[in-house]
Amino acid sequence: MYICNYILKSILSMILLLSFAKNAFSQEKIDDIEVIGISPLPGIEIDRNKIPNASQSLREIDLDSSTGTTIVDLLGEKLTGVTIKDVQNSPFQKNIDYRGFTAAPLLGESQGLAVYLNGTRINEGFGDTLQWELVPEAALTDIDLMSSNPVFGLNALGGSLALTTKKGLDFLNTDSSVENHFEFGGADWVNGNIELGAGDESQGLYVAMENSYDGGWRDNSAGDVKRLFINYGKIFENSDFDFTFMNADSNLNGNGVSPTELLKVRRESVFTWPDFTSNKVYLAASNANFYLEDDSVINTSVYYRRLIRDTLNADELDAEECAEDNATHAEQLEDDFGTADEPICGEADGDNYEVLIDQFGNAISNNDAIRKYGLLNKSSTMTVTWGGSAQYNINTNYLDKMHNIIIGASVDKTRTAFHSRGELGQLHNNRTVSNLLNTEGGFITLESIREHSGSSGGKESTNERGDVGSAQLASKTDYYGIYINDLFAFDNKTDITISARANLAYVKLYDHLKTSFTRTETNTGSHRYFRLNPAIGMTHNYDDNLAFRASYKEANRTPAPVELSCASPSAPCRLPNAFVADPPLDQVITRGVEFGAKGKIDNHYWEATYFHFINFDDIQFVSTGTGKSSGYFKNFGETQRRGIELALNSRFNNGIGNLNIYSNYSYLQATFESAHTLPAANHPTSNNDIEAGDYLPGMPEHTFKTGINQEFSSQLNAGLNMTYSSGVFLRGDESNQLKKTNPYMVFNADASWKLSKSFSFFARVDNLLDSKYETMGVLGEAEADEVNVPISELGDTGSGETAVGPLDPRFYSPGAPRSFFIGLRVNW
Repeated sequence: MYICNYILKSILSMILLLSFAKNAFSQEKIDDIEVIGISPLPGIEIDRNKIPNASQSLREIDLDSSTGTTIVDLLGEKLTGVTIKDVQNSPFQKNIDYRGFTAAPLLGESQGLAVYLNGTRINEGFGDTLQWELVPEAALTDIDLMSSNPVFGLNALGGSLALTTKKGLDFLNTDSSVENHFEFGGADWVNGNIELGAGDESQGLYVAMENSYDGGWRDNSAGDVKRLFINYGKIFENSDFDFTFMNADSNLNGNGVSPTELLKVRRESVFTWPDFTSNKVYLAASNANFYLEDDSVINTSVYYRRLIRDTLNADELDAEECAEDNATHAEQLEDDFGTADEPICGEADGDNYEVLIDQFGNAISNNDAIRKYGLLNKSSTMTVTWGGSAQYNINTNYLDKMHNIIIGASVDKTRTAFHSRGELGQLHNNRTVSNLLNTEGGFITLESIREHSGSSGGKESTNERGDVGSAQLASKTDYYGIYINDLFAFDNKTDITISARANLAYVKLYDHLKTSFTRTETNTGSHRYFRLNPAIGMTHNYDDNLAFRASYKEANRTPAPVELSCASPSAPCRLPNAFVADPPLDQVITRGVEFGAKGKIDNHYWEATYFHFINFDDIQFVSTGTGKSSGYFKNFGETQRRGIELALNSRFNNGIGNLNIYSNYSYLQATFESAHTLPAANHPTSNNDIEAGDYLPGMPEHTFKTGINQEFSSQLNAGLNMTYSSGVFLRGDESNQLKKTNPYMVFNADASWKLSKSFSFFARVDNLLDSKYETMGVLGEAEADEVNVPISELGDTGSGETAVGPLDPRFYSPGAPRSFFIGLRVNW
């Protein structure tokens, strides 16, 4: 079977590559002038050839053809330098990496991309995360990806994504426009939406409603998303405005990585469950544009956004009967703590024990019927963000040079209330965790530990925080930005861009946690960050078919509240749980250069880019070994991202119909440039010390994508695409001592058939050859000498004293198997 798959992959790759060798049958002139926004607010757009940054776009035609996929999948499939990590194994919760910089939904990722929706920043204020499933996909018309540009504010270290939706003003003088879209496919995937638009000569309304459900190809991994998007717009004599209301509600199960032994037996199996996330977002926003007599334009935007997030995560708990093999110590522990049976302990070091204490300050008694204890991490977050921005656009002649100048300012204020706790549970043989109850019938919350010396028969007088504990935190973030961008024509072939942005951020943390013990560390604290980021670049159009660009730029991101509250090596936290300390972290500063060239030969478009960025005081999450999500944030000194990008796009008529072929390659060297000593509790060598030059985990060196789309008639077209990615190092193996994940190659196929003016049918096959692959991995706990998480798939029935558990510390996130999707689009 492996040989057959290999031969099929080789044949399909050759078909795609040989397509490039075909001569163009038509030499039609193709308009290659495309405009793009160069600032957060929608405003004056600039010819892409005059912008010194690498930029890529997906337009409405690309988005409409994305059958059975999310926008995240589409970005990973089409755009150069973009890779996708399926960390949670939910189609709604994937990571986007661009040039080694990340936009991800999970806390603990080092975020490095700024994302805007119609000019409103949608990076969450508490952790700079991106909840991709809350984006109104049916309403999107454009997605613009631009490399690092300080004008886009905080987090634009690697670049920015600007998402643009349909608006009511797009439907002026339209009686009514209705579009229905329905699709279903593998793993019980069902997706449906309806769009409505109407307007007269001065006002318009647009409404989009969506409902998506995915049954999950892995066990217990279903998810559903509901979205509502409404936009009303009105035109006045010298101005226009629009108002947006958006609501989205998601309930997602993404059970993440699994031990390699488990995946070898059954790839659908999950390690521990449930892993549930519920998100609810409300957004109200208004944009206004004022057109002045001198052809200058003022753009303004105000918004209010509220996110409510609840999580439930099951995990194993490193806890057992305190002195199972020492009757004397067991009796002493029972007497000292007054438990019916000897208490349970988190750790035991010789004669010293760490006894687990509940929310009432009492030791937790062991239950002999419990074979393995588990932990239910529960958290709730409410984040409210509001703010506004304004920018002034003007074209003016100064010193005989035409200048396009943008001056802008923004204010963003975020208030977050966060609460979490860890509840004691029982880990069952199917690896689910259920709550254990105390004598009063209530849940048992793990609050603290108390040390006890079994040999001397004494316990400490006070409790202290252990590995698992509760958190109750409030944060306040105020962010102010001022920016300017000046693009001017140096001569008739050369354009120069000079820009700068000043960022000022205040972060305050308030620790509201009340405990039964005296705390030595607290979250309360205030932090101030300021940074002026400059940029300069130039473009030179040698002729109509060849252009060059070069740029230098700086950007920054400030530590998010979640990072500041989880930055103590002596008190690691379990994300997204227990934040306990507030040591200072420095802001991350990125400095980088970028050189590029692009051109056109007949109907073949090519582009080449070299980039080199260095992060100073980069913030990374350090795993401590007390759980797959346990650790702390730390400044890592310098990290580097450098590489090359090559892209080719051909469009012509080959006698059958219009043919489009694209291909792009990315080489990325993402490395640590400072030495560090890291915890190595889960590393098989017991050493995870980083040296300069070691690669960042999770970032592939080589990525190659190619695709072909053939139009057979005005009604029928079909396409085939392929993505290749090299292997990556595992998180927890920052020292690069272990083997990478295996490289993989995935093929997808799609087709669409326009049955009539109103009806279109489409189909898609993902992972056509059913490749088995992993997108990332992490080192987890694996001990041969203790009772581990049961893996019944390996033959354990649960009747023995010692479970057959994971003895290999490598945990992987498996890629989805072959899936089929079909759908129908109706317009009237």
